[in-house]
Amino acid sequence: MITIRPSDPSEIPQQKALWQKCFGDSMEYIDAYYDQYCDAGQVLVEEEDGVICSMASMLSASLRTPEGETVPVGYVYALATNPDRQGNGHARNLLGYADDFLRERGDRAMVLVPASASLFRFFEALGMRECFSHRKSEFLASSLTGEPVGGVFTPIGPEEYNSIREAYLAGSLHIAYSDDLIRFQEMGSRMTGGGLYRVEVADDAEVGCAAVEYLDANTLLMKELLTYHQYTRQAVELAARVLPASRYLLRTPAVWEGFRGNYTQPFGMVKWYDRDLQERYLDRWDGYLGLAFD
Repeated sequence: MITIRPSDPSEIPQQKALWQKCFGDSMEYIDAYYDQYCDAGQVLVEEEDGVICSMASMLSASLRTPEGETVPVGYVYALATNPDRQGNGHARNLLGYADDFLRERGDRAMVLVPASASLFRFFEALGMRECFSHRKSEFLASSLTGEPVGGVFTPIGPEEYNSIREAYLAGSLHIAYSDDLIRFQEMGSRMTGGGLYRVEVADDAEVGCAAVEYLDANTLLMKELLTYHQYTRQAVELAARVLPASRYLLRTPAVWEGFRGNYTQPFGMVKWYDRDLQERYLDRWDGYLGLAFD
């Protein structure tokens, strides 16, 4: 017998095991999520004969529109199906249940980030559309000057980071997060040797921010870099002073002007529950999500 429902705290060990099996994250990271940021009642599970075969966490986030409206949305996180049971419609069924769950919660859209590019078409078949993208860039340490450059790249806390983030993204279509979720990002980044940073590239430039983590000993990922495009290289030079690496990978908003060697990439999808929002933003592809806790 198959049932889909909000989970019970007693099932958390099963969920953790499924999460690790599907995504390979460390148990330290998974434990921290459940201990500090997760309400078991906001995790939906599909159970078959007493065994959880699929799960997804329903995080609360906000969509900020260019007009300044703040819209509650459900961010589907850690959608996982046991590999032994994939191909049987479990994720499809779970997301169908999630539609009703999020609507009843008051959310006006569902947002998620496919775990791989190959899954975009799968989610399209469930009524979702590309809406969020980012610009990707790469700098090799050998291409940096290493010369003294003005400015600072200093650690900051989640509240300050969130304030800077929202100031930069004001007037654009983007996902906004609570300070608690920014703190979750900080935790994940610190586990790799990174963190949240304040970016001051010049006296006359607005203060920016960066969420940074190491992918390996030689590769640093700026999961989010918010500083204007003309200061991108300078921001990387500043980061290299305190976070040494051979490669620096960057994600920035797609709507910002790029430079040689960068490209835009689809990142997140949306399903609108609000007809007015759907009519206004149906064809948008350049909304900014930034942090996906991936």
